[in-house]
Amino acid sequence: MVRTLNSAYSVIEVWRRLVASADFKVLRAERRALRGRDKYLEADRLFLRWEQEGDKCDGPAYLIVKWILLKLLPTLNLEINTL
Repeated sequence: MVRTLNSAYSVIEVWRRLVASADFKVLRAERRALRGRDKYLEADRLFLRWEQEGDKCDGPAYLIVKWILLKLLPTLNLEINTL
């Protein structure tokens, strides 16, 4: 079975799941290792996510969402009204 991405929501949902998985499966182990070496401040900054608080959208992962909306959607002729 082949899955296709046919809407803006599909692309953004795939990105959200990838970000969550990377944060949980990859960066979590690194945070633990840093905390084990008493590097708590470094561990607390090691997260891959974006913040969404009201109108504020920020963070490195959210920059990819902006790229999806502004560049990728028009290139692939995906519809934004399904968000």
